[in-house]
Amino acid sequence: RYFCLEKPDGSLLPQYLSVVNTALDPARIAKGQDRVMRARLSDAAFFFAEDKKVDLESRVEKLSGIVFHVRLGTVREKVARIERLAVLLAKELGASDELASKVHLGAHLCKFDLVSLMVGEFPELQGEMGRAYALARGLDAEVAGAVSEHYKPIGAEGELPAGLVATCVALADRLDTLAGCFAVGLEPTGTADPYALRRNDIAVLRFFLDAPQTGGLEKLASLDLGTLFGLAYDGLTGIKLDLDRDAAVKKLLGFSYDRLRNLLAQRTSSQAADVALAGAAQEHAAYPALAAAKAKAIHAASGEAWLAKAKLVAKRLAGISKDAKPVLHPAELFTREEDGRIVRLVHSLDEGTRALTDAESVRRGLVSAEHAATELDAIFEGMLVNDPADPRTKERLELLSFGASCMLRLGDFTKLG
Repeated sequence: RYFCLEKPDGSLLPQYLSVVNTALDPARIAKGQDRVMRARLSDAAFFFAEDKKVDLESRVEKLSGIVFHVRLGTVREKVARIERLAVLLAKELGASDELASKVHLGAHLCKFDLVSLMVGEFPELQGEMGRAYALARGLDAEVAGAVSEHYKPIGAEGELPAGLVATCVALADRLDTLAGCFAVGLEPTGTADPYALRRNDIAVLRFFLDAPQTGGLEKLASLDLGTLFGLAYDGLTGIKLDLDRDAAVKKLLGFSYDRLRNLLAQRTSSQAADVALAGAAQEHAAYPALAAAKAKAIHAASGEAWLAKAKLVAKRLAGISKDAKPVLHPAELFTREEDGRIVRLVHSLDEGTRALTDAESVRRGLVSAEHAATELDAIFEGMLVNDPADPRTKERLELLSFGASCMLRLGDFTKLG
């Protein structure tokens, strides 16, 4: 094995480290290793020089000779789908025409180095050589960067691509892979995942959870993942598909839900993830950043006394109003003082949880939930909620059912430990 050596600043040293499994005659071994290394470097220098003679567009067209999947076409066809989807993403993120043009070119070139001599001999350099060749041709640094960075992130903790151009290309590539594979019935089964769909899906989720913290990508947190899966599906033209659009998107969101739950459990706690993600899996997976904001806020509040009351109130609301339809009745319908207090609390809870879009709105929603849980706990101690003799019991239960639905917007507090 050979390892390159670096200076403290990360730049390369003109030296290498080699590991062998014998200590006999180290001088002779070193000469042999040098001979191998010189040959490899000589080959690399030749490949690099020859590759730079070939224009980039001809490389792109040669991708037609590489099959991505027998049912999903060639790599050239995949690149065309990535181009379309990456530009749509750029527009969703509010990119200028100039930036959208860079996204289009970066997507167009993102795989061209796969047919280069250098990557053919040293496949681990895919992306990096594409960047080098693009810069050698005088292309914009963001476009060249998209060629190398669209493979990021690698794993659940890997570094994300830098900037909007590379992010749009990287996200489009993975969305296309996921939508295409699911649409033709290639979803993972058990431990088998030959197309690395789990890893691709984790990468997609990480764009929603982490990329919005980067300048220019703030809007990414508010995008609907289901809509993006649908846009990727729409690009699969001319392909015989096993699933229609709605079925494919539903499966993809269910698949994403499982990975989102694991990611949030790792970043907060299993309990916070379970509370935040209770309910319809597709709804939570469609907005990963919002689900993360809920899990983080609930995790941060763990140990606070009001959460224990929220659990009790949520359980009582679920029990006494399970057969009642949720209706936000007006205060004028009731005459008892306790009912008036319940109306005001539920209206306030509705207002505080109606528009949950980001971490700040979730914080405000939890403040509303804390107040409602504390007050309702006290009210329930002093009144018979399900009073068969009260003519307004039906409406009261409907109102409380609506209050329970408001609490569920934040999470299922009955799942608190």
